[in-house]
Amino acid sequence: MSKSRTELASIWPPTSAVSREAGHEPQSPLRAIRAKCFDCSYYQVSEIRLCEATGCALWPFRAGRHPWIVEARETRSSEGGFEQEAASEDEGTTLHGADRVPA
Repeated sequence: MSKSRTELASIWPPTSAVSREAGHEPQSPLRAIRAKCFDCSYYQVSEIRLCEATGCALWPFRAGRHPWIVEARETRSSEGGFEQEAASEDEGTTLHGADRVPA
């Protein structure tokens, strides 16, 4: 028997099983933020672009991108720097900044 919304909401922090039972699929935080922006703007992309709710904590992420990570990458590449490689826990990959790239 499935749990009621009240029972699901009372489980803190929510687990993946509880999230699935509530009807959610796995997704990245940025995708979840983008989905909330769609909901808030009545599913109008133009309204997301023109959003003036600059006080909203999600506002900088409304394009589905992390603005400070992109800025840091652009700064590094414009300075002629290189991204330092670090061995990852997974064999056959290296880490370039926050991205996993096959070795």
